Amino acid sequence: MKAIHKDATSSFITQRENLNREISLLKKENNDLQKEVTQLLKENIRLRDDLIKYKENSMNKNKNSDYDQQEQPTSYDLSYHLREYHHKLGLAKIAGKKEIVASYKELLKLTHPDHGGDPKCFHYIKADFDTFKRNLKNNIKR
Repeated sequence: MKAIHKDATSSFITQRENLNREISLLKKENNDLQKEVTQLLKENIRLRDDLIKYKENSMNKNKNSDYDQQEQPTSYDLSYHLREYHHKLGLAKIAGKKEIVASYKELLKLTHPDHGGDPKCFHYIKADFDTFKRNLKNNIKR
């Protein structure tokens, strides 16, 4: 009886050690993924800032030129915007509005300053999410 108890105890201890090792590996992987997400968001912000500068320079050049600018269309094509958000968030093309919203909310949780995220990344994602919601609201009203 004592031998069976000793074997079972050692078996449980081995299983517990294996589980603890697996948990530590998963925590490390989670930390690595969070760092990667933060780096990608920072790169995205940098690229967005570069794009804004490029657009401002382009607008300044157009203001100084003699030819007239063409007006941008005012109506938004919802399918175009959905494809744009699918691409930004890395979602499948068949993902709907609910999946996009869920993906944004997940990113907002990851980058929220109260949860150890980067405030600049959080504000960038929040602004993009607000734009998405406004586009949805505008297209529903039409």
